[in-house]
Amino acid sequence: MYDYKYEPHRIIFMIDNKSFFASCEALRLGLNPMTVCLAVISRQEGSNWGSGLIMAASPLAKKKYGLHNVMRARDLPSKKEAPDLILVDPHMNLYIKRSM
Repeated sequence: MYDYKYEPHRIIFMIDNKSFFASCEALRLGLNPMTVCLAVISRQEGSNWGSGLIMAASPLAKKKYGLHNVMRARDLPSKKEAPDLILVDPHMNLYIKRSM
């Protein structure tokens, strides 16, 4: 077993941002992250929305439509069932920039 007393002591401060990727996308679009129905979907370039995974969903999208992270995009409600649901591609450089 490793003896951690030889490691340098430091304090690490962490903040958990609610639905971080979805919050970044909402702000990028000028929307309120807490009141918008939004999902960040990973998908192969040029493919349709049904081929990817949900990377993040806003709190309202989770509550209103039962979305959850790593849910398959093909299981999303239809546009008719969820007319206010905004689907966006991920912008990883934005998330890295916002988290630093």
